[in-house]
Amino acid sequence: MHEPTGKAPLGSIIRKLDDMLFMSLGPHIIGYEPPKGFLVPEFTMYDGMSDPFNYLLYYRQLMTLDIGNDILLYKVFLSNFHGSTLSWFHQLPQNSINSFRDVSETFVGHYLCSAR
Repeated sequence: MHEPTGKAPLGSIIRKLDDMLFMSLGPHIIGYEPPKGFLVPEFTMYDGMSDPFNYLLYYRQLMTLDIGNDILLYKVFLSNFHGSTLSWFHQLPQNSINSFRDVSETFVGHYLCSAR
């Protein structure tokens, strides 16, 4: 007979992590692979307190070569979130973000009052 250990089975933990990590992403974004040879520029992480418009301008300036690649803009933008900004992103509704414009508008709308 199997004794309960108080631990969740590994499979359920992995499913929960996958759900948490990809919940707000549209399906076309999850499977996207960046172009061969693409190197992510070094960015200053967003702190959740500074002006989100200025951060978007800074980000777009560093990503000027890839402005036409919406999914790449989106995925690299997310890599600059940490702490409370990352937690905020993972609490967005399922499939609510399908483009860089979606994440930009949601990001600015949420953090605009933090910068004032």
